[in-house]
Amino acid sequence: MSRAFFILVVLLLASTIMQAQTIIYLPNEVGGGPAIIQDESDPAPPGYTAASDQECAQQVIDADPFCLETNWDGICQDAYIECFLANCPDVIVLLPIELDDGPALLICGGDPVPTGYVAASDQDCAQQVVDENPECLDFVWDGPCQVAYNTCQ
Repeated sequence: MSRAFFILVVLLLASTIMQAQTIIYLPNEVGGGPAIIQDESDPAPPGYTAASDQECAQQVIDADPFCLETNWDGICQDAYIECFLANCPDVIVLLPIELDDGPALLICGGDPVPTGYVAASDQDCAQQVVDENPECLDFVWDGPCQVAYNTCQ
């Protein structure tokens, strides 16, 4: 094999590898495992949702490798939400269609809504609930979260 042909093969292989897109998945529950990076063509791992702000997720795992290597804990989640809110002027609170089927999620307007979720009909109340009850955003949207949302004033 000629040297020029070998270099061409290496360049084509490198180009193919560089074009592969990855996606960062976060556990549905804070503390439910580490962030996971995988090829975007692969299905979401069970118990994980794609980070709605990939840049913020990358920033968090770059700053704190624990979030990728060991566990996505409250420190990781707080840093992610702080970055997300700073970059998203029109936050939308999503609620799981079924109680106890995941936490509330925050997305930017225009982002796709994950399967099993719907935008809260009263965004102000939903935001108030997750602000006052972080477990509704970090762990699960359950009965107490729904009651707080239903009785929000």
